[in-house]
Amino acid sequence: AIAAISAFYLRLRQESRRRELADRKLREVAGNLPGVVFKAQRSASGHIRFPYLTGRPELLFGVDAERLVAEERLIYSRIHPADRRGLSQGIGDAALPRGETSADFRVLTDDGSIRWVRVSALPQRPQPDDEDGQASYAGYFVDITDAHAQAEALAAAKEQAEAATRAKSNFLAIMSHEIPTPMGGMIGLLALMGQSDL
Repeated sequence: AIAAISAFYLRLRQESRRRELADRKLREVAGNLPGVVFKAQRSASGHIRFPYLTGRPELLFGVDAERLVAEERLIYSRIHPADRRGLSQGIGDAALPRGETSADFRVLTDDGSIRWVRVSALPQRPQPDDEDGQASYAGYFVDITDAHAQAEALAAAKEQAEAATRAKSNFLAIMSHEIPTPMGGMIGLLALMGQSDL
């Protein structure tokens, strides 16, 4: 019996070390990503908490991971007020069986600038220890400020090109309508002049 308990204990310690090593590697990888990996839980009342959050949230939200896990309302306090309602709706929709949800929102930083962040999450199967009405998600936050700026610049350039095309088309339409009248008079006058000694 002692040998069986010892073998079980050794196996348990090996498994514990293996899991700690895997968790450390995951944290190292996530710590070098330009985003945040999370597990979130939404209660039946709509309250959301983050039991697991790793990566570099200070780059996105200006707050470290430990504080965000302890005070999950900090994320919401950083979200632009105009984007809060849509984000809450997207989180609620993620509980539906349609699968992955994704949303873009603005974050107000400490220096007053605005960063664009994308959240993507998948609903998880209910666990035995989950409360009634609780929904779980796994997902990530990633900074898309540069991509958003490029998209806006591209949209502005497209609008400028379309405006130039409209101006050219308008000019040609006007000219094609206005030129024949004076040209008809000039051609008639030249025909008359061609029949004269002049």
